[in-house]
Amino acid sequence: MRLPKLSPLILGLVVITTLLVVPVPILAQAPAPDSYEENDTLVEASGVPATITLPNMTIVPAQDPDFWRVVANPGPLSAQVVGTPGLDLTLNLYDPSGTIIATDNDPAGPNAAVAVTVPATAYYVFEVTSTTLIEGFYELRINNVPPTPTATPTLTPTPTTPALTPTPEMGGAPDYAEPNYDFAHAYRIAVGDRLEGLNFNSGMAGAKDNDFFVMPVRAGVRYVCQTEDLGPALDTNIIVYRSADSNDWIGGSDDVDTQSEAINSQLVFVGPHDGDVYVLVGYKFPDPSDIRYPGQATYTFSCNASLPTPTPVPYVAGAGGGSVNSTPHATPLSIAMFSRPTLLPSPTSAPIGMLSITLLIGYDKNNNKEVDPNEGVVGLSVRVVNATTNTQLAHGFTDLSGGASFHVPTNNTIQVVVPFLSMARDFRPGSDANWMILIPPANAPGLIP
Repeated sequence: MRLPKLSPLILGLVVITTLLVVPVPILAQAPAPDSYEENDTLVEASGVPATITLPNMTIVPAQDPDFWRVVANPGPLSAQVVGTPGLDLTLNLYDPSGTIIATDNDPAGPNAAVAVTVPATAYYVFEVTSTTLIEGFYELRINNVPPTPTATPTLTPTPTTPALTPTPEMGGAPDYAEPNYDFAHAYRIAVGDRLEGLNFNSGMAGAKDNDFFVMPVRAGVRYVCQTEDLGPALDTNIIVYRSADSNDWIGGSDDVDTQSEAINSQLVFVGPHDGDVYVLVGYKFPDPSDIRYPGQATYTFSCNASLPTPTPVPYVAGAGGGSVNSTPHATPLSIAMFSRPTLLPSPTSAPIGMLSITLLIGYDKNNNKEVDPNEGVVGLSVRVVNATTNTQLAHGFTDLSGGASFHVPTNNTIQVVVPFLSMARDFRPGSDANWMILIPPANAPGLIP
């Protein structure tokens, strides 16, 4: 049977309709904003080390820009972004004046890369964007390794009168948390973080530096924030604030023990609410002088959680066979009982305890159902969240052996999440949480570092 002929107009409509059917990639996992957000502008750029690999970064919502700030040393500076299918990433590099000096977009794929030579130590910012209307994951790789100096032959000097030269400035570069000079620019940390190599160089000539940090806490949990490893002649102090208000402070600390010359600072406080608190780390120096070499005024900063030690309460006997707990008074206490009350049990909440979490992720090359020393997956993001409120309690990355461990104060069920593998598992308080993930060779994701 012959098919009826189609007119040119109908045939054209069929072709046009066919061309407009565009497949839309479907991601296996709906991405969520990564922990570095908000970093959507040059001013809000997240500070990271100049050589680092950041897996599992996200473009959420679609076309959301991400800005990353580094303190680059003289020499080669390069960056590469590797995206999931459906993204079309563009990578821009800004110089210290905020001008784009390098850009790249691979029209044949989702990836991009740029490379320049840095003439002097300064701030540089990378911008990552995607042109498609798709949300997805990407990995950012930044590398800034100064070149090895070339040895030059030693020349026999001609005897001359030595010239007097001034001592060079050895102030050093700003640390990776800068700029964090006020509440709005506070550097976000998690409980258990230990930040080494911080200093008091603001990056601006003549400006006195204050270092602000923001950290999530839980109501009723005891926290200890402290400075250690102080640089020469450095004397720190710490102030903790309930909110981003200089008048809403919880407490402050100067010296642990001035008499024994323990001039590092330590402040113990109890979380006032479920949410963020702000920590200011500053320094003292004799007026009118200031720190001459702020880059050498180094220190280590950490905040940890621990349970408070119960304070014993003196016992006072009461009339009628009852008893009350009371603190001592200057005057005698007289109790007259007119009727015996009916005692009802008071509702009590479960005590908050420390939950130890151990995670091991391995690429099981030999299929022996074990993680051998050379099979650990490095650099995978691991998050611990409250399974009830969905708030993040801790965050970290797997180490060289593929492991990650956390100590979290909680009385609720927690969930351990590995976003890159689209895996999550719930654990209840009361016993340690141990989880081993084996990745079969045939199913290993292509972006595992």
